[in-house]
Parts: sequence; C-alpha cells; structure tokens
Amino acid sequence: MSYDKLRRFIMYLRWTQEQDLDCTIITSGFKGLGKSTFGIVSTQEYLDTFGQTCQDCKHEWVYTKKALNKSNLNENKKLILKQPCLKCNSSNVKQGSKINFEKHLGWDNEDVQEKIRTIEPYSPIIPDEAVRFMMGEDWNKTESKDMKKLWAQMRTKHLIIFSNIPAFKWVDGKYRNIMTTFWIRLVVRGLAVMMIPDMGENDDPWGLDNFTKLLGNYNYFTPREVLLQRLDRLVNKHPSAFDYFLIPKVPDNVYAKYLEARDAHAFNKQNEDEGVGKKDYGKLACYVLMKRWSDLVNKVDKLKHKKPNAELISQFVFNHPTRGSVIGKQSVYNWASEVEDLFIKKKELELENKREGGLSLPH
Repeated sequence: MSYDKLRRFIMYLRWTQEQDLDCTIITSGFKGLGKSTFGIVSTQEYLDTFGQTCQDCKHEWVYTKKALNKSNLNENKKLILKQPCLKCNSSNVKQGSKINFEKHLGWDNEDVQEKIRTIEPYSPIIPDEAVRFMMGEDWNKTESKDMKKLWAQMRTKHLIIFSNIPAFKWVDGKYRNIMTTFWIRLVVRGLAVMMIPDMGENDDPWGLDNFTKLLGNYNYFTPREVLLQRLDRLVNKHPSAFDYFLIPKVPDNVYAKYLEARDAHAFNKQNEDEGVGKKDYGKLACYVLMKRWSDLVNKVDKLKHKKPNAELISQFVFNHPTRGSVIGKQSVYNWASEVEDLFIKKKELELENKREGGLSLPH
C-alpha cells in the first residue's frame, strides 16, 4: 500500500466542496492511534494542493475557483492552480501553503465557532477535541445547540471540518446521522477505513452493527495481514465502507508546532478558568488606549508601515499584567478582517440604497 489513497481522499473532499455539499469528517479510534495525526496530514496535503501563498504580502489562502472536473478528479497529476492574491491582488503567487495551527486548529466550542465564522472559504479546520461539543449527552446545553445551528448553516463557506472523537457512537445523533459526510475509523496507528453514509431511509446510515461484525475483534497484537484481510472483507461487503488507506507520520517539526499550539489553547483555557476570560479582553484594550496611548504610538512609529500590525496588538494591547499576551496574532487578524467585512457590506448597502433613492445607514 502507498499514500496515493490518502491523496485521492483529499481530492474527494475538494470535489465535495465544489459540489456545494457539506464536507465534515469525524475521525474516531482508540487514544494514541493518531486522530490528530490524520487531521494534520490531511490538512497539510490539502494545503499543498489547493493552498496559495502571496510572495509579496505573504498572505495565505485556499484556491477559491473551481479546480476539479470529472477528468482530473481521479488523476494523479499535480494540479496547476494560480489565483491573484485575495488581499493585495498581486499575481506573484506560489501554489501551496503551510499549516498554521493557530489558524486551523479549533480547541473548544467558542474557538471552533469563531473560526467557522471568520476563516476564509474552502479552508480546513481541525476541532481537535470534538468531545467538547459533539457528545450526545450534552445535546441540551445552550452552547451545543448554538454549534449545531452554525454547523447546519456553514455549507456556503465550503469549509472542511476534521473532528476528532474517541468513539463514533459518542457523537450526538444529529451530527452523526445528518451532518457528517465521511467517517474515518482508525483501525491501528497509520491504518484507517473510510466510511460514507447510506442516504436511503435508514435509522443507522452507517450500518454500525454490520461494521462491528465484519471488522471483528482484534487487539494491538493482531497481525497486520489479518487486519488487511478483514478490511478487504469490510470494503467488499459493507455498503458504507468506501476504502481503506495508510496514513503517513507527521514530520517532527510540524508535530512540535502542533503541540505548541495545543498547549497554548490549553493554557488559555486555564487562564479563563482562573479569571482571564473573553470579557476581560475589552478591559485590557481600554486600559492601553487610555493609559498607554503614547507608548503605543511610539511603537507604531518604529514599524515600517506606520500602523499597528496583528503581532503588536497581540503583544501590547492584549498584554495581561501577570499572564502576558492572552490573544494570538491570528485571532487579532481574524477579528479585524471580520469587522472590515462588515464595513464593506455596510458601504455596499449604502451605495445600493443611494441608487434606489433610499436612506443611508446611520454612522
């Protein structure tokens, strides 16, 4: 076996996006089998193929035009994709981009919702701990209800969501049976089977009882050749079993960045538990604007473009007196972009109202 099947899986994901369908993946398996690894290598393979990087302003995004048709969906040839920079309109663009865990990794319910709202279309998101919002036992919690509503409405952004959870049966039924496009079941480390739902009138579109029967019992010491035979039988006899494939190891330097981002999320959560929550961010910004404005101006004057960038805002405006920076620069950039989009929409609406003889929005 090679990793060609994983690359083909990525092409299926893109095809699903371009067909204006939901593209949500749940990855399940025993602890330590590589759920995070699958999300990381899949995201990086996707960004290698469809990512775009501006060589002038260094902005990274995902190719937003149609990339696939029936003839090139199953080809192994490298796609040649170039799109003018979405930020500065430069044509000096390189195909491919690197995974940015601060941008693509979603930690808790609030963080995942923020990324769904603010990340660029066609982007992948990895909710690394989907147990925080997908558990069936949490179905009646307000935050879980809010997430379901957002999940059901995000299709038009053409996102890819790689959600990790130890057991597929733990997932709330609405997510599992209605809003999941692919189920990736890790059999052992580095080996997974890909399942797709039965779209007929079926109470269990995944055929879980039949899945359990065909896969059979096994453990860490079951020979690999025995597992491969069972997977062959599963794919041949189970209507929802699409294929199985190998998953490569994450490079050490990439995994180190993932752990750094994961720890940052964990410590930020700890800060909230200790009294540094989202409601305090505005307080920090107000303090800097009122008490340290001259210091901020001096720091801005030293910058090449003479305006505060995301890194300065992260490290200076949102600098807690005892805990340091509590907002990452990617979050600052996302927030600013979201507000910028609102101003653009407001201006477009004012122009439209003016053309139609209507009233403009109040300032």
